[in-house]
Amino acid sequence: MTAWSGPVCVDPERPASSQPARGGIGGTGSPAVGATKGGGIGGTGSPAVDGGIGGTGAPLAENASVGIVGVITGFASVCVNGLEVHFEHGIPVSENGDPSSADKLAIGHVVSIDATNSPKGLMARNIAILNALEGPVTKLIHGGKAVQILGQTVSIMPNTRGSPQGLAVGQKVKVSALSGANGALIATRIQPSPNLKQASVLGQVVVSGKQSTINGVAVTGTINTGSALIHGHWTGTELVPANIKADPTYRFKESASRILVEGLVQTYDGRGNITAAGLPLLLSNATSTQMKALQLNQRIFFDARLVSGGHLVVDHFELNETLSVENPQPSKQRNPDLGDRSAIKSTVTEIPQTIDKSETLEKAETPERAEKVEKAEKAEKVEKAEKVEKVEKVEKVEKVEKVEKVEKVEKVEKVEKVEKVEKVEKVERH
Repeated sequence: MTAWSGPVCVDPERPASSQPARGGIGGTGSPAVGATKGGGIGGTGSPAVDGGIGGTGAPLAENASVGIVGVITGFASVCVNGLEVHFEHGIPVSENGDPSSADKLAIGHVVSIDATNSPKGLMARNIAILNALEGPVTKLIHGGKAVQILGQTVSIMPNTRGSPQGLAVGQKVKVSALSGANGALIATRIQPSPNLKQASVLGQVVVSGKQSTINGVAVTGTINTGSALIHGHWTGTELVPANIKADPTYRFKESASRILVEGLVQTYDGRGNITAAGLPLLLSNATSTQMKALQLNQRIFFDARLVSGGHLVVDHFELNETLSVENPQPSKQRNPDLGDRSAIKSTVTEIPQTIDKSETLEKAETPERAEKVEKAEKAEKVEKAEKVEKVEKVEKVEKVEKVEKVEKVEKVEKVEKVEKVEKVEKVERH
């Protein structure tokens, strides 16, 4: 039998996965002496006078408001991101805006908790269960690594809880998930819900023309807000809204002294500006090594505070594993409250090959035919090429599709006449 020295986040579904609470007394614990891993947010559970969250040293006043968003990892009271958060009997609990109860909380649920700091630790005032999707299974994907809900692909991980396997098309389910890069959804819990009356989607809104989408799900009409919670009727191709509510995820953002969040890296620019869990952040204390190691869909825990202007400053963060995504759904994400930083994004640019001062040209693959060229002193137009008066060297080839074989060409000082092109079987158009 394992003996724990502090509060334990008990996993009732997998007891062997139970772990010490990283947050002990709710985020005001002092960091363990010599601890290198498992410290951070919340310390070890030892009380610290004027201590801070995550060993950051930032004092947290009694009754200060703290917002927490993340995945339930166990129960002491409730553990989110490994933090122990206490709650009293009868605490208000909702699930995608509908009334629920604390006994519905389960491992793998993504939750948003409005809490305060107390002598006992973090004390929840209310808890919101956040389901990215609620509705029918629309497609089963071979291999069981993903499933489509409301037409949106959801990746299934080895630690996805609930009943991610054995699903059937048409079966109604609720999906808690982390939102990754390019609209990818990674399920943390998939729960069958046969009595579900309406479909719902929760998350950031992407508008294209007169069409809105949330988590890749098409929604009838234009939704003029950065994020939303929508309930409605699923037609088989889109969701027809019956009611539209404010996204409850960061309902405490304007009042919380601290915000403790678990999410996935959605964008980064290599200079410390990232988007994670739908929030624009500046990792001002990140090392160059951490920046180089940063990847899309990497799990991140961060402790941030709100400063003037509504900006979030990250005092402490921890990077964890990068989650692989099955069949991600590409989409342009609109990040709320980005302002001028909305242009920050991660891009992959394909760089064309260049030939510099080449004395060799390569034979084009599958040339199609040759047309006789009588003069090359002035080429008025060659596939949108600019005027060529003298060919002394090849300055730059903008894009080479496929080049297989090099036929050596003797040094060309001046081309006055091209007598014949032996064989050009195909000329690629650009």
